[in-house]
Amino acid sequence: MPHGLEESLGRNGIPASIGWHIDYSQSAASIVANPQGVGGLDGLVPFYRAWPQALREHTWDYVAIQSYFGPSGLLEVAGIQTLIDAARSNPANAGTRILLYSTWLWNDGLSTQPSYATLWDKSHRTLSQAAEPNARFFRRMLRRLRIENPSVAIGVIPVGEVFATVDALLRRQPVEESDRTLRSSWDFYQDQIHLGKQGCYIAHLTTLVTILNRHPDGIGLDPAVASSVSEELKAVVHPVIWTVVVRSNRAYETDRE
Repeated sequence: MPHGLEESLGRNGIPASIGWHIDYSQSAASIVANPQGVGGLDGLVPFYRAWPQALREHTWDYVAIQSYFGPSGLLEVAGIQTLIDAARSNPANAGTRILLYSTWLWNDGLSTQPSYATLWDKSHRTLSQAAEPNARFFRRMLRRLRIENPSVAIGVIPVGEVFATVDALLRRQPVEESDRTLRSSWDFYQDQIHLGKQGCYIAHLTTLVTILNRHPDGIGLDPAVASSVSEELKAVVHPVIWTVVVRSNRAYETDRE
């Protein structure tokens, strides 16, 4: 979950407590196999402990799961299913909403590779292939999870899809920020993996819009987040975030590709 999310939710009338489990960019299958974390419990809120205790012993409104690179999409689905089952084993979590965090691509080429949108939309034939996040991979994973969990509300936080849509807009009309000129979504990165402040703003707001089901223009933000980008960039990304969040969740509901 993006930093500052508790503050932003509070500004929208929703007091929130977030339990983190950050395991150094591990796949869902690896997190399930290593409850204490490959790198220890550095990313956990101590009160909640490792994921088996956190999901089974506490009540959650939302459980967000960020899939990652892994041996296969099927193993990722199985890992996510284990996490869903753990949360649902607590009767108090009967109404918990599961959110798959559709993450951004790695910037392996440091902005020299094909357009973000091109890589995001590339073909991914089956879930038996290596788990490599892109549009079709997330769509197929969501469909499989929904089929196997018809009574569970499963949504998507479509950060990668937002980046792909904004990428096309920036390539036509760059945006001047105080620290850089944004000419594509690759300019949202501070290194190969981590986002700079513009990318963090978009990821933060996409998460809030998904949870609140509200247009970005009507959402209160952590002041540090709100002031991190220009009004010009907000004018570009706000309508995209709203359109993509609504479209993605509706499409994942009905897609039968």
